Amino acid sequence: MLARLFTQRKIKIIFLGFIYTPRNSMILRPLRWLYFRFLLSQTAGVICYSTFESKFLSDLFGLAKTIFASTLYGGNFNIPKDLLIKQGGKPSYIVSAGRSGRDYGLLCEAVKDLSVKLHIICDSSHAMKGLKCPSNVTILRDCHGLSYIQELAGADIVLLPLKEDKVSSGQMVLLDAMALGKAVIITETVTTVEYGEHLKTCYFVKLGSVDEIRTAINFIYENLYIMESIGHEGKQRYANFHSIEPFVSSLVEAIELIAQKAARNEASV
Repeated sequence: MLARLFTQRKIKIIFLGFIYTPRNSMILRPLRWLYFRFLLSQTAGVICYSTFESKFLSDLFGLAKTIFASTLYGGNFNIPKDLLIKQGGKPSYIVSAGRSGRDYGLLCEAVKDLSVKLHIICDSSHAMKGLKCPSNVTILRDCHGLSYIQELAGADIVLLPLKEDKVSSGQMVLLDAMALGKAVIITETVTTVEYGEHLKTCYFVKLGSVDEIRTAINFIYENLYIMESIGHEGKQRYANFHSIEPFVSSLVEAIELIAQKAARNEASV
């Protein structure tokens, strides 16, 4: 917007990776909506990381000239050549990671009576506020970069319990785990279903269900061929749809779609 002001050029702005998280406050909710509606009105388009969000947010903000599109999230997950990736053998631990939209309270409740070890990687005090952990849970507050990758690599299962149904979360850790060939248990939401297939590339559990998380953990540990199969298929899915080349290709398509529609809108004015 400043570039437009100072150069007097009609520079098109495309907002990549927009995720809208409304607030519960009766005062903040409408103010936040107005703030983002104004910002998005200054853009040619918005790219979300799920088709559901692109439609939902388009309806929510009701901006005729702003085009909402979507692409699957992806990137370049660099696996160190000398990284030891656990495959089979004696059970080690389950790992969960992330700061946004996680339900770690539910996860701790689910594993408290199980004979498994759980490592939670999270440096957000807000996300961990009031969390009561059983003795088989370890919190890793300073685990980044290579340490984070090593934690994922050493795990039997990566488990992502999500709080919100209609807000993108968990994709980054999900894809990191897939790239390493790990079996992933993740909450089924309207956004995560675009990133996997139940019992093929991941294991979906219902939102807010302690019993389903427990069942999923027990099922995978009791059927190690499923752990191996999900890990293998997930790794292939990452390579085919979420690694850097397919991600950039899909992103370019979304940008071109927005540019074409924006040009048509301008021509019709």
